[in-house]
Amino acid sequence: MLLLNPDCRLNPGAVPSLLAEAAALGDDWMLGWRVRNPDGTDQRGSRRALLTPVTALVEAFRLDRVSPTLFRHHRLSQHEAALPEGTASVPAVSGACMMLPAATYRAAGGMDEGYFLHVEDLDLCLRLHRAGVPTYFVPHVEAVHHGSTSRAHPLLIEWYKTRGFLRYFGLHYGRLRLLPVLAPLAVAILGRLGLRVMQSLCRPAG
Repeated sequence: MLLLNPDCRLNPGAVPSLLAEAAALGDDWMLGWRVRNPDGTDQRGSRRALLTPVTALVEAFRLDRVSPTLFRHHRLSQHEAALPEGTASVPAVSGACMMLPAATYRAAGGMDEGYFLHVEDLDLCLRLHRAGVPTYFVPHVEAVHHGSTSRAHPLLIEWYKTRGFLRYFGLHYGRLRLLPVLAPLAVAILGRLGLRVMQSLCRPAG
């Protein structure tokens, strides 16, 4: 089963290469691959850690720059790390393009339709991880993801992204003992939305 965004273009030969990789993986697996921006740079998200309160805080505040020794292994996005030489196990991949058996997808419950934009792929990756389904990154298969092609207002997209993050953490980490971590995380998520609103209001018209 191939999940592909409409603004994502696979390189020639990608599907046969992925099927060849999958042939040795057994019944349950998920594959992701190298996703590039139109300018050829690696796109954020094609290799990721699981979205947890810790990885979200490190990514939101770039705590790895404050203390590389302490936080460099806790970043959410891993696109700046050295590209593996061969197929490698990773915690999460981009929902812009992923492949997995249809039976595995159905057993995991598929994409949660409670999300409208963003975070639904990370939600699926977490559920597959908790179910013991391995996820792999295939570096020699590539796609170009154009992104930002929606005609919706950027603030509307930001609002749905904020809702997605709040839904994710409420579903998967909504325990009272995590309040000391979740409280600043909620502040960071809502603060990001507030910043985008202010930037939009202050931007000159025209």
